[in-house]
Amino acid sequence: MPLLLFKVNQTSAYAVLLILFLFFRSPDRVFKDQTRSEDITSPADGTILDIKRHDNGNIVISTFLSVFDVHVQYSPTNGTIVSQQYVKGQFNPAYLMEKSQYNERLKSDILTSNGKIISVIQIAGQIANRIDSYVKPGSLVRKGCRLGMIMFGSRVDIIVQEKDFTLAKDVHIGTYVFAGHTTLFTAK
Repeated sequence: MPLLLFKVNQTSAYAVLLILFLFFRSPDRVFKDQTRSEDITSPADGTILDIKRHDNGNIVISTFLSVFDVHVQYSPTNGTIVSQQYVKGQFNPAYLMEKSQYNERLKSDILTSNGKIISVIQIAGQIANRIDSYVKPGSLVRKGCRLGMIMFGSRVDIIVQEKDFTLAKDVHIGTYVFAGHTTLFTAK
């Protein structure tokens, strides 16, 4: 019996290590010249949860990251981080749009190389307890470079001005996107 318990505990430990390895993976996302450099790619791997157009001219795409997705976020464009705002908050499920508006978040505003401002918002989920930023205001970023990481299940929103960008044709709610590779917006 003790040998059986040892095997169960050993198997559980390997399973936990595998999950942690998968979660904390941080693959390189080298921008391949498949789109124009001024187009905006997804900042995260995951499933598009929501697309909204607001009265102020903003278009917001919300991407949900399951525990199986890469949780490192990448720059969707070339540019400069002009500001960051951290908001301490709750830890509601990230897929619940109404409740997650009160969650902990970090908003990074990026001045693109063609003079437009876009925002990437990292939103902690129910299990998440930390958002790590790898950049700070003044940092130069290239499309596909690492912006930061949200620990465990979470959501990433990207905000652009409709006057500057057009939603890509293949982007819909339920689409699975890859950071640095899937084009979300094309420049006008």
